[in-house]
Amino acid sequence: MKFTSSIVSLLLALFIGLPLHAAEIINAVIHKNDSQVVVEYDLVSELPVMVSTVIDVNGLSYTQEKLTLDGDVAKYVHPGKNKKFTWNIKKDFPQWPNLQVIFKGVTSDRL
Repeated sequence: MKFTSSIVSLLLALFIGLPLHAAEIINAVIHKNDSQVVVEYDLVSELPVMVSTVIDVNGLSYTQEKLTLDGDVAKYVHPGKNKKFTWNIKKDFPQWPNLQVIFKGVTSDRL
């Protein structure tokens, strides 16, 4: 099941450490179940890049270090299709699903 736009907005902002190297996150899709949020995306780049996220929950920003994330995030990711990460939102926010969540994906610092 996909989030509705009233519950979750997806905002992908791309920042690259070196101006000669371009990276882009495309085809991003967010799915949810009872306890997790899954973000799937394709990464277009010539080299691996650091993929990070900041997640806004009810207007407060949380860095990836403060959240239970797993997968292709918070590390260098090789370019390609079918990248994904999961967020154990129920562990971090037991009051789920009554939250407004905004994902901000960021790539930077090529390997």
